[in-house]
Amino acid sequence: MRSIETLRIIIADQQGILEEWMNLLTEQGSEMQDRFGREYLTQQSERFLGSLIKLLEEQSDNYRVDEREGFNRLLQELSLLGTQAGSSPKSFMPYALTLKEVIFHRLQTLEATELSVVYAVISQLDRMFSKMSHYYYEEYINRREQVIKAQALAIQELSAPVIQVWEGILALPLIGTIDTQRAKGIMENLLEEIVRTKCPHVIIDITGVPIVDTGVAERLIKTVEAGRLVGAECILTGIRPEVAQTLVMLGVSLGDIVTKATLQAGLAHILKTREQGRLQVEESVI
Repeated sequence: MRSIETLRIIIADQQGILEEWMNLLTEQGSEMQDRFGREYLTQQSERFLGSLIKLLEEQSDNYRVDEREGFNRLLQELSLLGTQAGSSPKSFMPYALTLKEVIFHRLQTLEATELSVVYAVISQLDRMFSKMSHYYYEEYINRREQVIKAQALAIQELSAPVIQVWEGILALPLIGTIDTQRAKGIMENLLEEIVRTKCPHVIIDITGVPIVDTGVAERLIKTVEAGRLVGAECILTGIRPEVAQTLVMLGVSLGDIVTKATLQAGLAHILKTREQGRLQVEESVI
């Protein structure tokens, strides 16, 4: 009897294998079962076994498991099962290997099975479950990277919000390190808000920026210059004494950018400038 045919016979008892599998997971205190609950995990595992049986029906002994698209889809379902539960590979592998244990136990009890066939089945199982392990780890890493990127983007958006604090006045409180990529995003968001709100004044507050070196200063200057090009005057606030000393030692010049110690001071400066402008206009009319 050939190895694939033997596997088909063993797995044909789908309900029996499923029950043994779930019972064994319960005995072992499976983390996957704890996360999903036995009923839901049983439903998903039944789908997996059904797909595995269908896949084996299309195989022959010279079939290479890792070359079939159907098997990849099957493994993707398994990886989704684990990642959706928020489990790590450490909790997934005992779940998958328990199925292998159940199949191997049934192989041992199968009568009239040649030793060469037993070895062939074991080899087939090893290939299948090694592929499962590799694919799951790969999917897990990919999905974790997606989550990390999404979190980084959310943090970036939250750490550079453009807020309208007064009529015609926007505030951009910056928090955290400003690298080239983040500076680009900050500039784009600020310019979009200036154009959308038509606010003529912007306060860029860097109180929450831990390090301001030559690179950061240059990026801030470019942001101010870009704001001017779309019709807004920018004030830089929140330059701490130690930051001011660092900029002086580095020989960094902020040019004609207006700077104030605090965001409140920046807002007061803009309001005062506005009032002076209004009075000048009234005097010129008189």
